[in-house]
Amino acid sequence: MRLYFLRHGEAASANGITIRSDAERPLTKEGIEILKIQGKAFAKLNILPDIIWSSPLVRAKQTAEVVARQLDIEDRIVEMPKLACGATLDSIREIIDTKPHLQSAMFVGHEPDFSTIIGKLIARSGAIVEMKKGGIALIETDFPLIAGGGVLMWLLTPKLILKLI
Repeated sequence: MRLYFLRHGEAASANGITIRSDAERPLTKEGIEILKIQGKAFAKLNILPDIIWSSPLVRAKQTAEVVARQLDIEDRIVEMPKLACGATLDSIREIIDTKPHLQSAMFVGHEPDFSTIIGKLIARSGAIVEMKKGGIALIETDFPLIAGGGVLMWLLTPKLILKLI
């Protein structure tokens, strides 16, 4: 199974805009434009997940929508509350358990959750991984998910992704 972990794009800071909570912070205009380019790069890399599970936070939902639009798979987005801040490897297991026959899935969420989850997937005792805003990682693993049972195939930063176009 191919698992893509995509950290949300650049979000607006709480300073200077009217928002009621961190969950409502939207992507910046620049963040959206960068994600559009990244989505085109993902298409060139043949990243076409069977499903996109997104955190319900605005910046993650917007990230999923922009990327899915570039890949022409908007109908594959599913909002998943378990991906809100605080997601764990157990959260990922529970989500995948709802659709165990998928060949590939993309998760759109947050830090430090994704770094921790990826680290646990690729090393039983955990590995140190850093996901930049807009960064994406591919883990190949078997089902069911076990700590240390995955292989990090690649981890791309936004700067590197933009160079691929």
